[in-house]
Amino acid sequence: ADFPIEILLDVLVDIPSYPQWMHECKEAVLLKQDGELKRELYFAQGVPLGSPDRDAVIRAITTIDWDTTRVETVLENIADHPYRHPVDENARERQTMNTFKGVWDLAKLDDNRTKVIFTTYTDPGGFAPKFIVNKVIRKVSFRSVKGLLSIAKQAKYQAASAKGDTKGAFKAAWKQYRNEDGIAGYQRDVEGSMFLESRAETVIEAPIGVLREV
Repeated sequence: ADFPIEILLDVLVDIPSYPQWMHECKEAVLLKQDGELKRELYFAQGVPLGSPDRDAVIRAITTIDWDTTRVETVLENIADHPYRHPVDENARERQTMNTFKGVWDLAKLDDNRTKVIFTTYTDPGGFAPKFIVNKVIRKVSFRSVKGLLSIAKQAKYQAASAKGDTKGAFKAAWKQYRNEDGIAGYQRDVEGSMFLESRAETVIEAPIGVLREV
């Protein structure tokens, strides 16, 4: 995508904008926000051929790695959430999804280009033929990325490019202090604090799915 990563991130955290660009998003309402990177939202997805639209309360958690300038937002429905969205009597019926999972993965290529990956999985619940669900899933990922690139051109998001230098206290360089058993340990100073920030890196001979389960 020919956009700075800061602009695309500003779009992704603008929950009310979702119906303008996410494929068949009927409604998106911010329910709760914990700081800048954790949100809960109500999300309604249109379904074709007269089947009820689907909805869910979704938790969105964003992590930012300023060393690699990479942003990941993980989306997952919150099962049995007590929130029930009021629906106008003239609107189509909505049915709660069994499962919704998604990941927005943004990686900076240079100051004006960003690699964008959107992965999604949905089990809509209720009666929904397999071929219809799979067709919708393909469209959701493909057309949502297309919509993201379109809305990012709006002036209100273009102003976000000025936010690129927001690393704050995390600008100090990492210094390796240990390397043992294939694990590298790093540390760096944190501005305004007497305490260090630390991290450890390794390569594990296991699929990523196994590590997610752990």
